[in-house]
Amino acid sequence: MFSRLRHPVRAIRGSFGTPGMIIAVIALIAALGGTAIASGGLSGAEKTLIKKESEKAAKKFAKAGPQGAPGAPGAKGVDGTNGTNGKDGAAGTDGKSVEVLSGAPGCGTPGGSTVQVKGEPGTAQEVCNGDEGSPWTAGGVLPPEKTETGLIGGRGVSAGFIQISFPIPLPAALDASHVKVVNVGDSVPAECAGGTVANPKAAPGYLCAYNSAFSEVFETEAQAKLINVFDPVANNNGAARTGALVSTQASETFDTIGATYAVTAPAAP
Repeated sequence: MFSRLRHPVRAIRGSFGTPGMIIAVIALIAALGGTAIASGGLSGAEKTLIKKESEKAAKKFAKAGPQGAPGAPGAKGVDGTNGTNGKDGAAGTDGKSVEVLSGAPGCGTPGGSTVQVKGEPGTAQEVCNGDEGSPWTAGGVLPPEKTETGLIGGRGVSAGFIQISFPIPLPAALDASHVKVVNVGDSVPAECAGGTVANPKAAPGYLCAYNSAFSEVFETEAQAKLINVFDPVANNNGAARTGALVSTQASETFDTIGATYAVTAPAAP
């Protein structure tokens, strides 16, 4: 009997075919005659086949068990040690200075300077001077030979003494000899040459007041005139640095005065 079971796997596989049946039959044979099989022995291929088929059958018919409860949290790990500080970087190279060169051809009349990185002409840039502003800097004085103009006007009793102010102060007050009055029909003095009531002018260091045909004495239609220019600061004829008072013959209720002035700062010493 046992000799017939020498090759049981081949016989079983040939007769039953499926792995499930093979496992079942092997289990039955082991139960009935396990000792005979063990004593007779199986080849290596037969042992491998039995193992392989057994595993496949177990996977096919096995069912997953229920999921286990979560495990307790693990203990906190030990903090790591601080890393070592990095090394200082190498010192950078020194920067180059900026140098200022005289002259700036591209600036033209205002002039200017040229700046560049020291020893590097390719970086040159021109810096131009600004044009002179107008009006001049607040708080300053009227520059040499520069002129400012204004209006002289009044009516009625107030026209007897008319105040004028210079927007930019003069470098110094003007005395009586440097103040000229030009009424309608008067010849224009050399110090006021080329000036008119519409375009007042004055030579350097002079104030010229120009009366207009608009000035009149209303009741008689006679021409009202400019009489004098007075410096209220020095209390004499002339003009203060910041203005003057112009006296006229107009003093009636409807008298009117319309005039202009030009004042020019003296030439530079």
